[in-house]
Amino acid sequence: MSLDRWAALSREERGRRVGTVAGPPAEDLRDPGGPVPASVGQSAQFYVDQTVGDGPSPYAVPFALELLGDYDESALAAAVEAVAGRLPVLRSRFEADGRGALRSVVAGTPPVRVRVEHTARVWERARELAREPLRLERGGLFTAALLRSAGSEADLLVLIGHHAVVDGMSMAAIVGMVAAAYRERSVPEGPHTPAFRALAARAADGEVGEEARAWWRGHLDGRPPARLPADRRPRTASDRHRGDHVTVDLPAAGWERLRAVAQAEGAGEAAAVLACLAAVVARHSGPADAVYGLSVTGRSTVSQLECVGPFADSVPVRVRAEPNRTVREVVRSLVDGPACGRAPYEVPFASLVRALDVPRSPGRNPLYDVLVTMDPFVTDEVTAVDDRLGWRVHGLHNGTARVGLQVTVSPWGPSVRARFDFATAERSRPGVERLARAFAELVGAVTDGEEPIGSPAVPYDGASVSVAPGRRRPPAVLAGFDAAVAAGPDRVALRAPDGQLDYRTVDARSDVLAAYLAARTRPGDVVACLLEHSALVPVAMLAAFKAGCVYLPVDPGLPAERLAMILGDADARLTVRDAPGRDAVLLGDPADPGGPPGPDGDGPVPLHGGTDPAAPFVRRACESAYLMFTSGSTGRPKGVRVSHRALATFVAAMTDEDLVRPADRVLAMTATTFDISLYELLLPLTAGATVVLAGGSGVRGVGRAVRLIREGAVDVVHGTPSTMKVLMAAGWSRRDRVPRVLCGGERLPADLAGELADRGGELVNLYGPTEATVWALRERVRAEDTAAGGEPLIGAPLPGYAAWVADPETLRPLEPGVVGELCLGGPALADGYVGRPEATAKSFFASQAGPAYRTGDLARRRPDGRFEFLGRTDDQVKVRGHRVELGDVEAAARRAPGVTDAVAAVADGALRLLVVGGEEAVAAVRELLPGLLPEHMVPSLVGRADAVPLTTSGKTDRRRVAELVGGAAGGEREAGATAPGGSGVSRHEEWVRSVWSRMTGRQPVGVTDNLFEIGGHSLTAARTVALARDELGLEIDMDELFADATPRGVGRLLETAAAERDALVRLVASLSDTEAERMLGERRVPGER
Repeated sequence: MSLDRWAALSREERGRRVGTVAGPPAEDLRDPGGPVPASVGQSAQFYVDQTVGDGPSPYAVPFALELLGDYDESALAAAVEAVAGRLPVLRSRFEADGRGALRSVVAGTPPVRVRVEHTARVWERARELAREPLRLERGGLFTAALLRSAGSEADLLVLIGHHAVVDGMSMAAIVGMVAAAYRERSVPEGPHTPAFRALAARAADGEVGEEARAWWRGHLDGRPPARLPADRRPRTASDRHRGDHVTVDLPAAGWERLRAVAQAEGAGEAAAVLACLAAVVARHSGPADAVYGLSVTGRSTVSQLECVGPFADSVPVRVRAEPNRTVREVVRSLVDGPACGRAPYEVPFASLVRALDVPRSPGRNPLYDVLVTMDPFVTDEVTAVDDRLGWRVHGLHNGTARVGLQVTVSPWGPSVRARFDFATAERSRPGVERLARAFAELVGAVTDGEEPIGSPAVPYDGASVSVAPGRRRPPAVLAGFDAAVAAGPDRVALRAPDGQLDYRTVDARSDVLAAYLAARTRPGDVVACLLEHSALVPVAMLAAFKAGCVYLPVDPGLPAERLAMILGDADARLTVRDAPGRDAVLLGDPADPGGPPGPDGDGPVPLHGGTDPAAPFVRRACESAYLMFTSGSTGRPKGVRVSHRALATFVAAMTDEDLVRPADRVLAMTATTFDISLYELLLPLTAGATVVLAGGSGVRGVGRAVRLIREGAVDVVHGTPSTMKVLMAAGWSRRDRVPRVLCGGERLPADLAGELADRGGELVNLYGPTEATVWALRERVRAEDTAAGGEPLIGAPLPGYAAWVADPETLRPLEPGVVGELCLGGPALADGYVGRPEATAKSFFASQAGPAYRTGDLARRRPDGRFEFLGRTDDQVKVRGHRVELGDVEAAARRAPGVTDAVAAVADGALRLLVVGGEEAVAAVRELLPGLLPEHMVPSLVGRADAVPLTTSGKTDRRRVAELVGGAAGGEREAGATAPGGSGVSRHEEWVRSVWSRMTGRQPVGVTDNLFEIGGHSLTAARTVALARDELGLEIDMDELFADATPRGVGRLLETAAAERDALVRLVASLSDTEAERMLGERRVPGER
């Protein structure tokens, strides 16, 4: 149906198609003539137009009438001008009143005039006209042009309005009036309709009531806007409004079945379209429970259908399109809400945004990024105007987009067509074409509505799997180490704060220890290394490999219960512990890891002498290389068993990718129980490089690590984003550049990527779970990537690895652009979980691409084979780079006396725990957890509630948990906390209290409050050290801060540092100029190179 035929329909039929009601007779409201306050919608459009400069407006409504037959040029122009003259709203311009408020003015504005042009390219010229700027402050918001063709094409009548004065129905009414005026040679009198400006003057925007605000908050429930993946990064806010479009015909039979399903549920076509579109968008973007926009006519009565003005608006609609829900279920869930015009409170969209106080960003709609519009017109039919003239109405595209994606469905013609308008700054045409095809395929697949909305499966396609060929037979790790020893026995292998070891010495000492291990174990036995972060760790690792044993790193500071659990599950045969002195270890019984030396009564085992005379040593082989324990959802950690073949594949991949080089000095500060420590402690020794030990793992090595970086003593800085933040907070500045920065283990935020790019000659973002042997994918981050402000990709597979995105239900590979679960394959996969066959079967599976591991991570594969990380499919999180199952923390908390339930969440990089129980529950949990969990799994903040907060769908609301715990920590002090201050508080203690209060939100902070019990973490500690240097000019050591992390303890450190500084100042003042210059020339000033 054409626009003018739409205008010719009866009021009742038009009302039926757009869902309006008959309503009372129209009031006799004429245009007031004077200024009228602008609506909130018009004000919002005014703001957007300011962001696009002199480019085309995304709020233009352009149409071209293709003139077929003979016509009277002057009569047609006169008809257009006469109709426009009857509609004052078309002559509006907008200006600020004396108070700065926007208002509409028509007095003194020129009338609409039709310009006539002769051109041989009428369609190209029509599109040029559609792209001409329309600005509210200039007026001229409705224009008309008659394009006379000098070629074979038909003439065009181009009508363009701005959404501040017209909408789609307005244009239909105008086309109908122009046709009548042309036939009659005058504007015919019709049913009187109120003028839009008169209605706007009556409807001054008021406040949204509290009940309406509460209803809309409940409906949206904090869900995120549905968004399509961004293929490109917009440079400016104006770029976001540049657009293009693609169209697709929907299968007629499928559409009729879908319409029947909607009608049977009491819903309209809009709900059916929203259901199917949400399913497709969710497959491409991840969240299946998200907010969409739906265009509405804004005309609540039939009489308003004939009004000309910007009535059209939009409403946000929450759509839950989980793959296992049926089409009918999703449609049914939309019946009693705004998708079917049944929201109990109708609120203009702009007023709703203001009432909900939604955060805004330039160029983005604050509530939705995907908009559905149901177009009651079909514009491809020819309509007779009189017996000589007919026309066909065409919509024009002016190269803009109002939102990320707008899908317009025209359901009333012989064919049902969907038009996908999209923002080209963020999305590519091929990607949107794939989305449009998927939408059409889903509509065509509908039968009775009982099929799961996510059921259309993409068949397996080898092209969906990214495979990076690796070495067919990578050399064993020990072979690489042996080659490095042979090539440079005198090269420095390990450099530590207390000295250094060359390759010959490392080889000899690992031989000595291997002999002791071989004498007390069988091939394949597990050796648990409970060693501090020192040069002994790589020596012990190599010794285990040489003895044919399985290396198991264990944190010696673990709570006794968890330590016993790990050693028992691993079936450890022997423990290796630190002994007094730097060149010896203690071998012990895993049944009593903290007890005296082993069952044979051994004392310390010296590593600097010859081999154990009782055990002539010959290297032994073993299939397994090491075990690494990770957090488990049941409260019991899982031991990942990795083979030598997998480890060799990883080492060869990193070497082939040039991510370790013989001349490298690699900074080592990652905890040995974190598998990425293998890159720092083992990989360099297979390449002839040097391991530079920071003197402690994690934040305990930060102080020296920063000094090493400043001194140019390292070439590679490797670690998690959390580690990088701590290093920067502790003083690693842009001046201290290193050749390479390798970062992974957590999401790499865009701002941090930019900071790291400024500190490294090369920045590499790495991805990989423990189950795939350290790292599996890599992305070299370019300077232009960080400048664009987007989060770096996790990249493509390393050599020897395979990666693909799979449907979480069927595990079939999905096509590029579709969101699913990231799966990994190749010889670097782990063998599974030790003693946990059920867990192994759940995560490891046989695929058509070979053995595979499902990571539990959501990702999207790009057409070029690189991957984008999008989050988790479960409750697993990363805390300072460590993998943590929230269920593990919750299970431990439920063991505390008085706790009936517990829920954990992560906010601002820190763990928060909410317990349900009596007043004593918080104290009981604080006392219990440090004895059950490793340090990184102990929550920074603990709060109490009477019940676990739930979402409206009945699920645990972890977002609310984080808010409740944060609020409790910021507002209430725990019983027994020390007084906040007093006469005995020094100025340095007061400074620490102020800094920590600002960082943690805790008010007030007592002088004996421990930083890590009031919401602080390692980054807070590092920032404290940096602020002490920057604000007070005092240097304190991170290790000493950890020893007494209270305002009183840190205050003492600051007092000591201040006293040393003052003594130095007095000494310098007593020297002659020559003596002072000589002394200061030999002394390095803190913070300088």
